[in-house]
Amino acid sequence: FIGDGRLSMYADDTIIYCKGKQVSDINNDLNDCVNKAATWFTSNCLALNVNKTVSMLVDAQVNCDEQNILCVKLNDQIVENLTVTKYLGVHVDRNLKFDKHILEIVKKISGKLAWLGRLRHIVPRNLLELTYKMYVLPLFDYACTVWGCTDVNVNIIQRLQNRAARLITGCFDIINIRDITLVKSLKWQNIQERINYFLSIHM
Repeated sequence: FIGDGRLSMYADDTIIYCKGKQVSDINNDLNDCVNKAATWFTSNCLALNVNKTVSMLVDAQVNCDEQNILCVKLNDQIVENLTVTKYLGVHVDRNLKFDKHILEIVKKISGKLAWLGRLRHIVPRNLLELTYKMYVLPLFDYACTVWGCTDVNVNIIQRLQNRAARLITGCFDIINIRDITLVKSLKWQNIQERINYFLSIHM
């Protein structure tokens, strides 16, 4: 805890967050916390890079207008206010919908699946499955308990797993054979099952 907020550190990344019902209260508390943190860093011969520091107001109900924008100052400089920022590899948006992050996952995995599609003509199925588990599955799994908070997000990513299953099995009969049947035939957990698995680990 730091003042009325909380501070979390991971490697050289530091995040300070405050909560409240009014934007003005959050703004005041956050500025107070930032000043206290800056004083501590200075007294311990550490430095905060203002150019790499950003602020963001998170609330699913708030519209992005001038009255709902934070004004945080660090060393008398106004910190940039964003509606989306990347933290520990996850694109976090102010409404916690993770739209930007889902787009990034789709882009990365689509590239891997295109590569998998080319490989299927020259390598056996067991190597395709191994390649999937090494290069595609980690992209599905990373922070899935965070971005997998809505059915919309899960369904988008599930379609990518379905495509991977068809590439590996070589079955493209979408009329007679359902996607989920192929996923189960490979003894994979579907995306929602992966999310539930990781949630159970954290409980």
